[in-house]
Amino acid sequence: MAKRVLMVFNRFYPILSGSENFSRMIYDHLVDSKIETDVCTLKVSDDSYHINDKNLKTEEYYKNSVIKRFEIVNFPYKDRLFNIFEEYGLFKFYSLNFKILSPSMILYLKNNIKRYDLIITGYLPFSSIIYPALYYSKKQNKKSIFIPLIHSSIPFSQRFEYEFFHPLYKEFYELSDYFISLNKREQNYLKNFKKKIFSLNAFIETPEKITKKVKKDFNILSIGTQNYEKGTETTLKALDMIHKEFKDVKLTIVGRMDKKYKEKIKSKDYIIYYEKVSEEKKRELFLQTDLFVLPSIAEAFGIVTVEAHSYGIPTINAYCWGSEYIVKNGVNGFLVPFGDHQLVYNYIRQLYLNPELKEMMGKNAREISLYGSELIEGYKVGPFDKKRFKKGMDRILEEVL
Repeated sequence: MAKRVLMVFNRFYPILSGSENFSRMIYDHLVDSKIETDVCTLKVSDDSYHINDKNLKTEEYYKNSVIKRFEIVNFPYKDRLFNIFEEYGLFKFYSLNFKILSPSMILYLKNNIKRYDLIITGYLPFSSIIYPALYYSKKQNKKSIFIPLIHSSIPFSQRFEYEFFHPLYKEFYELSDYFISLNKREQNYLKNFKKKIFSLNAFIETPEKITKKVKKDFNILSIGTQNYEKGTETTLKALDMIHKEFKDVKLTIVGRMDKKYKEKIKSKDYIIYYEKVSEEKKRELFLQTDLFVLPSIAEAFGIVTVEAHSYGIPTINAYCWGSEYIVKNGVNGFLVPFGDHQLVYNYIRQLYLNPELKEMMGKNAREISLYGSELIEGYKVGPFDKKRFKKGMDRILEEVL
């Protein structure tokens, strides 16, 4: 009898940010392995999780599977009411963080989880999605895999305690049968809960050959959601400093950007901004880039940084669980304390004035991306390619199903 898997996540295809891409890769592998796979997710596309997206279908058939999208419930003073719930420990897993409530999803999971052999769910801090998936899996004696996707800084910052280390999350770890982890520090943390931990990361399509475009400027690239947590303020301050000295330094930014940063870059002709680009355009940008900068306060992995490495581009990232896993200071990039725009500026200046160093670090980044490296934790078992991802997924399915 064919095995059946249900994936339960806060968002899914066609929304394609980093975590949604990772979910999609897992889904594609399951389907390609001839495992019947369905998806439960929310009918939202924005980051606020306050509005149901009418453009998303409630039910969609994709690759012979069903994607079911459930509406969230909003009403006047909901957040205020849920704050009271949280204060008194009522409705506890639904009053945290985004305060998301989808009664139709909860009811569906309660009535239908029994039809599946395995439930895969994530990611923190979306407790109101994770909890019913794990709770009803346990109640129906179904196996479950929990992907926490913990974002944490180095050193640890209290700002992440509520979102990723809340005391109530202990119940999630106890309800789960297995974990999937994306970096070494997350693995070490999950060992506290005495469950089987699988290591798995998203993969990239590494370009076979790269031919850098001839250019006259020193081009810096940043791709990702552009907000305080992603280090946008740090990047912009460092660019202001470097541009005062070297007028041929340019910055290209790709990704949704907070309004206050849009205002800041309006009058700056050395900054080019795209809210979104095609894959073809992204490849074009990588081929004309000297340095990639994304000094986030926290990452679980950092797929765009890995992509930059594959094009032979050194990177500047902030110390955090995910970036430490893929960047070795002075080898394929630089790591800085979060918010240290002076050090970001210093490293940009160093690479600008020393083309040989930039070339060497770019060569390191490319070779490590292709062959792996014992020097960097994430690359010790090889490159982040589809072969590695497939091997990891096959191991999970062999053991769990």
